[in-house]
Amino acid sequence: MAGDLMKKAGKEMKAGGMAVLGAVLLGSMGRCPTVTVMAETMSANTVMPTSISKENTDSAVSVDFRRIEDDSNERGEITGISNEGSSVWKYITADYSRTELERINDIGVFEGRYYFVEGGIVKALDLKDGSTIWSNEEFGGCAYGSAFKDDGTLFICGYYGPDLFVVDKDGKTLKKIDSFHKDYMWPHKLEILGDQLAITYSGTPSGTEEILYIDLSDYSLVPGRTSSMPVSGTMGSPVTDSAVENISASSYLEEPQYGLYHGVSNLMDGDLSTAWVESVDGQGEGEAFTLKLNGTYKVSGFTIYAGYQKNEDIYTKNSRPAKMTVMFSDGTRQDVELDDINGPQKITFDTAVNTSSVRLTIQSVYSGTKYQDTAVSEISLF
Repeated sequence: MAGDLMKKAGKEMKAGGMAVLGAVLLGSMGRCPTVTVMAETMSANTVMPTSISKENTDSAVSVDFRRIEDDSNERGEITGISNEGSSVWKYITADYSRTELERINDIGVFEGRYYFVEGGIVKALDLKDGSTIWSNEEFGGCAYGSAFKDDGTLFICGYYGPDLFVVDKDGKTLKKIDSFHKDYMWPHKLEILGDQLAITYSGTPSGTEEILYIDLSDYSLVPGRTSSMPVSGTMGSPVTDSAVENISASSYLEEPQYGLYHGVSNLMDGDLSTAWVESVDGQGEGEAFTLKLNGTYKVSGFTIYAGYQKNEDIYTKNSRPAKMTVMFSDGTRQDVELDDINGPQKITFDTAVNTSSVRLTIQSVYSGTKYQDTAVSEISLF
């Protein structure tokens, strides 16, 4: 694998891999896949206004969303991808100062449009050419959950508010509710259930995730109906691989001259001949991937096939993680050490953790004999 020569090329999305990962990212009816690739590097002094460029005459059918960050700034790069896998158009957001919450939020594709939030503004782009159909400045939050009705109505919740923002397919605000109940905070997931909307909160009187139900006829709180069960998953239930909703990464490597894509979809494909490979200069210290779960689960540890385990030769030529930091959705962390073995390793945490995400960051590596690319072939939570 000539990965070191392709570090820069590895940051461009290959549509074949995008389609695989996209299938697990968005499951709502009528929505097409998007892929999230996070935490690349940019200069702290970069100033990039919102811009869009048309790169060929094809029409896009899917979208590659990237959030690019450094210590102080973030911006989004959104690329429309054709059926043939080529880049059709690219939309680059303005730069925003980084805060606790992300300022640019991917919502997804629905009925020929791509939706996202930039600096609190909800935007809809024409999927075919990337042109802006409408912008709505009334949301003002960071989008943590979203859902579409069949008629194109978009529902969004902001982690620090508003609890609910509703906009129609033409960009008109239908409803904005800052809070449904003073004791319920940090909404992060929406699901349409017939004539009701379920909003999952992590800040609740019980201290566990709870759901409030909203009557969609008038956007009122359904009296007496709450649930301590998340829409998907149960607080404290043991995690399984089916709970992994999507996977994102700080970078990945692509080697088009060999027809190889080393994206995050390889981490849970059950195939040791594939692997996720980071794509930054050097050995990959600081690179990470995140498993987002479809609810809050009890995670006791993970089984990992560290390194590129296609065969012994490929394994030794490429770098392998030696130490990793595991971070959970509540911000707590555990450091783990891995052996340099071409095979599975079962890592059990000191204490099981209730979490809705697991992020693994490479801290140090066992160096490859030929390449500096650091790889992980498979991972499974338990």
